Amino acid sequence: MCRRLLPLLLAWAVLAAGEVVLPCGRFTLKFDEQGGAVAAVRTADGAGLLRPGARHEGLALVDPDGTATPLPVVRRLADGRVEFAATSGQPAVVFAVRAGERHVAFRPSELRGIEPSQRETLRFTLIGGPDLRLLPLDYMTETTGGAGLLRVTWPALWNRHPSNPPGGFALYERTGDEDEDETLLRLWVEEGLPHPRVDGPWDLARARTWVREWQARFADRSQLILAAKTPTELRAGLALARRANLRQVYLFTDVWRPDSFWPDKHSHVDVNPAVFPRGEADLRAFAEEARAAGMYLALHSISAGIGKSDPRRVGAKPDPRLASWGEGKLVGAVDAKATTLRLRLAPGQVLPSEDPRRGKFPSVGERGATIETNWLKVGEEIVRFDAALRMADGSYELVRCRRGVGTTPAVAHPGATAVVGLYAPYGANFIPGNDTTLLAEMAAEYAGLVERCLVEHVEFDGAEIHAYEGFWGYRKYATLVYQGLTRPTTAHDSRGGRPDCWFEYRLNSSKRLMAGACAYSHGNWNVPVALDQASRPASNLLEAHFVLSQGHLGGALGLAKPEPMFGVGVAQLARHGQTEDFLTALRTWTEINRRLTPEQHRTIAASFRPPAGPRTLNFSHHVRSEIVCVAREHADRFELTPTTVLRRAQGDILWHVGQEHGPVAPKQFAPAGQAVELVNPLAERPVDFVVRVLPAFDPAAPTVRPPPPARTKPGAVAVGPADFVTGNAGGPVASAAGRPTNYDLFPAQPFHSGEASSRQISFEDQELFVADAALADGPGRQVADVAGWSVDLDLTRHRGLACTVEGDGSGALLLFQVGQRDYVIPLDFTGEREIVIPHGEVSWARADWGWRMETKHNDYGNVRRVKVSLPQWVRPGRHQATITRLRALAEIPRPLVDPVVRVGERVLRLRGTVPSGYYLKYENGRALVFDPDWRPAGELAAEGALTAPAGAARYRVDDAADGPAPWLELQFSVRGEPMIVGK
Repeated sequence: MCRRLLPLLLAWAVLAAGEVVLPCGRFTLKFDEQGGAVAAVRTADGAGLLRPGARHEGLALVDPDGTATPLPVVRRLADGRVEFAATSGQPAVVFAVRAGERHVAFRPSELRGIEPSQRETLRFTLIGGPDLRLLPLDYMTETTGGAGLLRVTWPALWNRHPSNPPGGFALYERTGDEDEDETLLRLWVEEGLPHPRVDGPWDLARARTWVREWQARFADRSQLILAAKTPTELRAGLALARRANLRQVYLFTDVWRPDSFWPDKHSHVDVNPAVFPRGEADLRAFAEEARAAGMYLALHSISAGIGKSDPRRVGAKPDPRLASWGEGKLVGAVDAKATTLRLRLAPGQVLPSEDPRRGKFPSVGERGATIETNWLKVGEEIVRFDAALRMADGSYELVRCRRGVGTTPAVAHPGATAVVGLYAPYGANFIPGNDTTLLAEMAAEYAGLVERCLVEHVEFDGAEIHAYEGFWGYRKYATLVYQGLTRPTTAHDSRGGRPDCWFEYRLNSSKRLMAGACAYSHGNWNVPVALDQASRPASNLLEAHFVLSQGHLGGALGLAKPEPMFGVGVAQLARHGQTEDFLTALRTWTEINRRLTPEQHRTIAASFRPPAGPRTLNFSHHVRSEIVCVAREHADRFELTPTTVLRRAQGDILWHVGQEHGPVAPKQFAPAGQAVELVNPLAERPVDFVVRVLPAFDPAAPTVRPPPPARTKPGAVAVGPADFVTGNAGGPVASAAGRPTNYDLFPAQPFHSGEASSRQISFEDQELFVADAALADGPGRQVADVAGWSVDLDLTRHRGLACTVEGDGSGALLLFQVGQRDYVIPLDFTGEREIVIPHGEVSWARADWGWRMETKHNDYGNVRRVKVSLPQWVRPGRHQATITRLRALAEIPRPLVDPVVRVGERVLRLRGTVPSGYYLKYENGRALVFDPDWRPAGELAAEGALTAPAGAARYRVDDAADGPAPWLELQFSVRGEPMIVGK
């Protein structure tokens, strides 16, 4: 290992006063008397590696408020180290510098005149050319690079704990992918960077072998995120993964651990006995079965959290090594029921929220922060307080205290009882102190579980819980885990990447294999498997192709539920009618991705683009596309067919993904018999369509005050989502006359809000008035702080909304939030207009609004609030609307009978019935019927053929039955010329 190294202490050359030259085998770095690097010269040809004429900051201390103090005086010490100092001599940082054949490495070895109490950071900055690179040497250092900026930061310079390395970085030259990989491998070995625990020496040959085995093992990371509640379901899922030719079986915490997500009553490494009755022995046996089938086991995990009822580390006597923000003593005695406590902190300490030195950690705060600090250990009792009031004598009065949290009993405490402040991420867990032996202990426990149970994917969800003093805490924990492993593993964390210490990912050969992405655990390249619910439709095959097509550049393809906890069970897969199609699409995309040419990759990539317009007007920031590439396999080739779901000239969204929700697709909504004008961007060609039959409504039906919901327990719904799955066979609530009964959504009493503000709402005499004076230039959006009124409604069979609106023609949007659903009405008209919206998911397809995270979950059976606002405007000024007869419409289950589909003058006649809630899919001349979960339910006879003319045309679906027409969800589509991928 060492024969290629230059001596540890370089033979420095002093060119002039204050100038120091640092040579390595490939280049020489020179610092001038001002501490800036003035030259980095390649040894072979004398070429410069820094940007010509750039001014380099060099080394500087940075105060918590951002003020930088340069350290411009550079000199070589007698022992060969290099000192950077202020002009007065202090503060100063002394570096041990080590040179290899390809790099120069810097590690601080001494700090002079730098007090930890000042919480300063250290920063080193160069402006490099295109070929100079940085590498952090341990978890105490962060590096950034881009557009020539090379910056190294020691964010926790004040931390001098002996368990932590000093931080450091290496500079090297990149001359090509393979050459850089060689340099990185040498750095990994020569600089003693963190590496897995292996037998024998960690030398260059061992590192090369390790990387080769790692890349071979994880070249294919296709996965099934499997949900299972019993060993039988687990094995059934494994059999399905084997049949689908998947490589990774991924179990979420709700499967393999007894606590579903955050650790609570069990350890972070306890195994769920319901699925693995013998604990780790059964978990290992399952991993062995997966290996025997050519697969491997991956486990989701939360990063070193400690449950509030953890019997070992909380119990009745919490571990003293829990992460703490301070200490003090109780002022005065309290009994076991007191909800107000007095606390005096140790001299020099304040609450974290008052400490200006902690201002760099915005995730740390009191109630509601990512890492909460309103937690205490009083004696051995854990207490959570709601607010702290600083008293005149410097003590704190803690009010609305919750006593005896977790397994700790609430007891009386005498005055002067010791108090310790605790960190509690998300209010859900405690954490080990970053510089305690508990962190290493828990890292060893996790690494031990991975080793014993043959787990091959390591997860650090919730990595941020260790960041109470910066992300170095998480990097330290991940490093300790990595160093405890003896087999190759992939890794992922909650930041969407891989831990920095997993060195395998740094190599260009690995980046090509991973296509710039880590081996995603539950990322966006999974076929979404969702069954029909009242608040969202079942996923479908076209959505699957949209997601899979985004994985063409890399990442893990697989199957998953498109929302937490992500696992999909065998019963769910068995119920979904397109499961076999999903598996076929997954296998096909996996094979296609291995065969795409670079030009084909670029063509697919070009079909995606970031969302247009101001960021504030985009609820989802995932890429958009006008097409879906549908993959099909033929005997001699694969085809990728660009499929366009037709949209109106204005008003419809593009394809995209909702975070932890799945694809959001363009579609239109109209009652049967009403035409929509759509635009075909291609030449005339056959048209396909999918029509879902929604309920009919009778807006003129009697309207009553809603009856109290009949719930079996608080929050439970008497009529649930299953009713819509079967087409609401039970029928709507009926009046005495037999007609459906609509619900009055207006408040029961007069209502006023915001009289003195720019947002005004008033309700008097059955008339709701909404006004907003937008001061900012448009377009603008303000969704927060929306006023409304309380309700208690079961709208499972009343999801439609109707009202009469008097608009002002301003183009502003009128929003009704009914529960967690948005009903949006553009004020692009003046005078009165009758409005009907069939359900709250219509807003997801609106280009002027769209899907937003806050609407992801909704229980129509448990609606507790109705809100109203004008949240979006196109120009400044006053916007207003007057609303009357606001009501929830009773759903009338109506089949679509003998539908006639018209595109311009072209007509397709179908014979048969499509029940309410079912789908009608027309493709390749066949009209097939599917139930709400896409299970086959029949076929309609077809007469005629349909083509979509180029450009705009009117598209309409007529219904032959009497009575109110059912509403329809429409997706007309055309197929472009396929891309041929050879076998």
